[in-house]
Amino acid sequence: MKKIRTLFTLILLTTLTVFASAQIEQPPVEINAEIVDGPNSSYLLRVEYAFPEGYHQTLQEDFFKFEITSPEGLNSGPITYPEGTIEGDLINYYGSVTIEAELLSPPPESTETITVKASWQVCDEEGTCLFPQSTEFTVSANFTNAGAGASEASGGIAQILIILLFAFLGGLLLNVMPCVLPVLSIKALSLVKQGGEDRKQILLSSLLYTAGVIISLLALALVIIIIKASGEQVGWGFQFQNRGFVIALLTIIFVFALSLFEVFTISAPVLKTGSAVNRSGSAGSHFFSGVIAVLLATPCTAPFLGTAAGFAFSQSAFVILAVFFMVGLGLSFPFILIGFMPSIVSKLPKPGAWMNTFREIMGFLLIGTSVWLIDVLIYQSAAGFLTKILIYLTAVTLAAWLYGKMSQPSASKRKRIIGSSVAVLIIAVSAIFLFSGNNDAVENETASPGNGQFADWLDFSPETVYENIGGDVPVFVAFGAKWCMTCRTNESTVIFTNEISRFFEENNVILIHGDYTNENPEITEWMNEYGRAGVPFYSWYPAGSFEAVLLPEIINRKSITSLIE
Repeated sequence: MKKIRTLFTLILLTTLTVFASAQIEQPPVEINAEIVDGPNSSYLLRVEYAFPEGYHQTLQEDFFKFEITSPEGLNSGPITYPEGTIEGDLINYYGSVTIEAELLSPPPESTETITVKASWQVCDEEGTCLFPQSTEFTVSANFTNAGAGASEASGGIAQILIILLFAFLGGLLLNVMPCVLPVLSIKALSLVKQGGEDRKQILLSSLLYTAGVIISLLALALVIIIIKASGEQVGWGFQFQNRGFVIALLTIIFVFALSLFEVFTISAPVLKTGSAVNRSGSAGSHFFSGVIAVLLATPCTAPFLGTAAGFAFSQSAFVILAVFFMVGLGLSFPFILIGFMPSIVSKLPKPGAWMNTFREIMGFLLIGTSVWLIDVLIYQSAAGFLTKILIYLTAVTLAAWLYGKMSQPSASKRKRIIGSSVAVLIIAVSAIFLFSGNNDAVENETASPGNGQFADWLDFSPETVYENIGGDVPVFVAFGAKWCMTCRTNESTVIFTNEISRFFEENNVILIHGDYTNENPEITEWMNEYGRAGVPFYSWYPAGSFEAVLLPEIINRKSITSLIE
């Protein structure tokens, strides 16, 4: 057990050492900017980058961009990039390059300068990309050459460490979010069953759970890195926009629920709660419980987590991995504490007959989670898909029942093999039926905010927001998704209450809703511009202002009514 503690400590020290070593000296990049006349009486903001010899910039809009940070209300449109050197699947820029964007409104007459934040990430001749950099500088607002040189990028290791702290706190808070509570409740029950075990066994199970959480999140981070490298944008919880992933997760959760009702018994995840499961559970059960916790946690965002993920998704692969590692450390931290302080377990209720009732209650909780996932699938799919889902789950139930009947300890090996084979065949055939035909929802058939509670809201698009902000009335923009339990909780307890509905009506608030249930690149890009990576995302534009006030992920009625006080 001493070796396990030493290994765990070495992993943490190695991570911090590698992170510190990543802060290498950056080559100087000269930046100049100016405002020039554009077409149709418009104005363009042009930013010129001069890269040193031996380095180049790759066209990745997340790392190669600029934005106006002041004055309030002045915004720019999409950035236009010139043609570069095509090298394989990449477009690279050498020497000097100028990018530009149209000003959506001229600066106020009293404005003498505007502040611009420029970002870049240079790569050397071997193709190794250095740490992303950024700097802020001023540009003359009298539409003459700004001649504004840039200094070395702001931020650095202090900023990254703050983001890593946010990631840890966000992961810690995920433990109390509605998405992951079902699994954590069952995990708590398994801890009660460990009450009589020795300290080494409790520590080992906690470390295995932690490994499952962290490895799952690092795997998710690698998927995100690959998607970003292909030029696509991605947000937190993106996997829930894939119907196949939701079906796979639904199957796992539903099968686990059946096991809690002892339709059959398994010795996998957390779910070592059946009477036929041994007291300590297998190593795989503890590890896989961490995997399931991550799968259920990812549709949720929590305070601090949105900021950390939003920052990470615009950074290098190393930063993404570091942030996701810290999220995993935060999510598993309560169980790490229990592992190193097993006396905590003794404070839990003693094992007894009450555990059977609790186990069945947890089964109903997982059935409720399955209903939530079915609702997501209905929203993502064509009419009639509900019938196919119910037939599929009925077949899964039949397969589980058959497996339970023919795989009892007293059954012969031949009978167990036949039962397992038939169960797998039933599930395979039903899955083929489920995925057969065209199950895609007709565009705007189900995903339109014109349905349900959002009937009176405008459908989000960047143009819709720009057309309505800056006027005589405020604008409220809300992004959510059917698979986001935090979003749905906010909607039912805050946004669609009588008090907030009256508030919106009395103040003539323009309401705009963005549906992120299915993939929506415009919403992803919009959230990235504000440093966020997932839903829920709420922003408020006061009357006469183009500057957004961002609300926290978890809101209450005061969060909204105080915006006009």
